[in-house]
Amino acid sequence: MDQALTAAVGAITVIGVATELAATVRPHPPAPWAYALALAASAPLVARRRAPLLAALAGLAASLAYNAAGYPGLAPALPLFAACYSITAYGRSPWSLATGMAVVGAASLIPTLPPHPMPWTSFPVLGPSAAMAWMAVLGSAARSRRLAADERVEHARAEAARRLAEDRLAVAREVHDVLAHTIATITVQSGLALDALDSDPEQARAAMQAVRAAAKKARPQVRAALELLRGGEGVAPQPGLDRLAELADQARRAGLRVRLSLPPPDAPVPPLLQLTAYRVVQEALTNVIRHAGAAEVRVGIGVEDGALVVDVADDGTERGSGPGGGFGLAGMRERVTSVGGTLTAGPAGAGGFRVHARLPLEEAG
Repeated sequence: MDQALTAAVGAITVIGVATELAATVRPHPPAPWAYALALAASAPLVARRRAPLLAALAGLAASLAYNAAGYPGLAPALPLFAACYSITAYGRSPWSLATGMAVVGAASLIPTLPPHPMPWTSFPVLGPSAAMAWMAVLGSAARSRRLAADERVEHARAEAARRLAEDRLAVAREVHDVLAHTIATITVQSGLALDALDSDPEQARAAMQAVRAAAKKARPQVRAALELLRGGEGVAPQPGLDRLAELADQARRAGLRVRLSLPPPDAPVPPLLQLTAYRVVQEALTNVIRHAGAAEVRVGIGVEDGALVVDVADDGTERGSGPGGGFGLAGMRERVTSVGGTLTAGPAGAGGFRVHARLPLEEAG
């Protein structure tokens, strides 16, 4: 992009020099030197983002030499318009605008110098100077907008990191709660098996079968908790599928029409998967309320092909930073992945947005 701008400005400057030389009858040095100065003023613009002040100084030096040599007009000053913009737009100093205005002032003095001085109050001096100053102001405004955008991006990254850290801590506490129940079951059943080993072998066998089942259930929880176990205070019982009706009622109170379908109450869904499904639906409904501009949302929970399937679809049209682009999706995906599941989210075929998760029962059971 900078190379194209440099070539364009260089061509315009050369054309300006040719026009000035053709329009004057006053004696002047050979034309090739004038074209060389035009190119010397334009070429440094290729580095205008990395070294804008250097580009401006090169333009000032070429313009001063052009005027001092006695060439008519001041076409080599044309690259200074881009240089002044670049100083204030890409300069790192807090004094960039002052530096740009100093360059404008220096450029304004050149036409007032011999051998063909013009009054500083004349339009050929004030007009280009005012335009050059305006370019510096535009560059400063562009820099302010860019810095503000960078700050918003940095804030968004920090917020994303904070939300993910909070989500990891919540997952750790929730998994800790389920693990505590599983380990307590193993402890009790193994104690029963030990006590009945000689007197009642069948009872001991049943107790050990319960231990094996509990250990199998604990396997994915342990894997998910390896990086998250931090100890801590007791936590309240965690919600499951039986609490989804409350979420639907909350969404209805927010103005949504909610259609909810659940598996039978006796469906063999482990507590950890129930908790994961609850959190996915909770985050998805929250994003629909906040971002989607939807009138209706369909929440379906079912057991299919050895997996608990969670499906949340809305008919919204205003997606903005909804589930597809906000921090909620990252948290949902991390929850689902921690239990060996998969999650997809994106625009639905007939409009709206859809969140779909599959949580394998064999991994948790």
